[in-house]
Parts: sequence; structure tokens; C-alpha cells
Amino acid sequence: MDDQALRDYFEFDDDDLAANRNGGYSKKQKQKIAAEYKPIISEGLRLGVPTAALAFILLIVTIVFFKRLGSDALPIIIFMLICAGLGYFGLRSAYNTRKFDPTRFIVQKVTGPVRIEHGHNADCFIYIGNEQFDIDEEAASAIKEGDIYTFYFDSLANEVLSVEGLSNKSSTP
Repeated sequence: MDDQALRDYFEFDDDDLAANRNGGYSKKQKQKIAAEYKPIISEGLRLGVPTAALAFILLIVTIVFFKRLGSDALPIIIFMLICAGLGYFGLRSAYNTRKFDPTRFIVQKVTGPVRIEHGHNADCFIYIGNEQFDIDEEAASAIKEGDIYTFYFDSLANEVLSVEGLSNKSSTP
């Protein structure tokens, strides 16, 4: 087992591992998760604001000119409803992710012997107990099949936070 290769691949250090062992996130891991949510907010606003505004404008136009439009109002109403729906989902996603809440994330761990299954396109699957992790061939080469590892992972995204090999540690006096 190559602990340094695993640290490099999963991008964690001793502080991260210590925090994960205690069931929490390190400061660096919290910042990384928060940074992953920022694009969701901006994309939601970028989609939601213009489409909601367009839906509102189309609503006003339809109300004002409804009698003149007659049967031509139906496509405008359908387009308005589509814009309203996109605006709603965009604004809702921005609203729901506006503030990073670390209490929604829980560090979980699984310990046991590792089983490696090679997939397609240089992907590998690591199985420990009932958990499965998708890694590439390079990271899989740092793990010895059958050795005992503890994987600490994010409960929402099933993303590996840190890893420690236990096989060599238990055999030292």
C-alpha cells in the first residue's frame, strides 16, 4: 500500500485525516465543499432571473393584448409557462443553496478488506463492505487488494475524503 499516493490522489493531509477520524471535516474540506456550491447559486440566478422576468413580461403582454391576439395567444401562453417554470427552478436552486450548511454533511467511514474490480476506460471500483467507490487505475495501483483500509467519505456525495491503510499498522509491535 502506498499511503502517499493515496494522499495525493484524494488530496488530503494529516489535518484532514484527523478531522475525519473524529467524524468531522477539516477547515480545508469545509471550504472545498462550500466552493462547490457557489456555481450552483450563480447558475440558478443566471437561469432564474431572466426567465422569470421574461415570463412576467409575457404575462403582462398577454393580459394587455389578449383580445387582439385571439388564438395566437396560445403559443405565447405556453412559452410564458415554460419560462415561468425555468425561472422557478433556477431561483429555487439558488435559494436552496444560498448558504453552505455543513450540518447537512456527515462524515461516514467504512473499514474492511478491499476488493478491486477493474472497469472500462481506466476506471476501477473499490468495494469495502457495502460501499463502492469509483477511482482510476492509478489510485487503484496504490491499494493492495485484500488489505484492510478505512475510507472516510462524504455522506451526500459519496466522495472519498481520506483513506488510511490498516494492514501494515496492525502488524507493527
